[in-house]
Amino acid sequence: MLDQLSARLAQLQAMLAMTRSNAAEMFRRMDAEYQEHYLWACGMIADEARDLMRLVERRALPAGENAA
Repeated sequence: MLDQLSARLAQLQAMLAMTRSNAAEMFRRMDAEYQEHYLWACGMIADEARDLMRLVERRALPAGENAA
């Protein structure tokens, strides 16, 4: 699970890097619909990473504390 979380965060970091600095120029030239889809994909990866983090945290809790 940690490997999957790490991979998704690395993917998100790479995707978001394309929206900043010099690379952002190419992003800004994209059609607005493609920009929206791109950012939607980033959001989906962030949501998945958050869910994975919650699962990792639950597994790290001692038995009996997982109900929270």
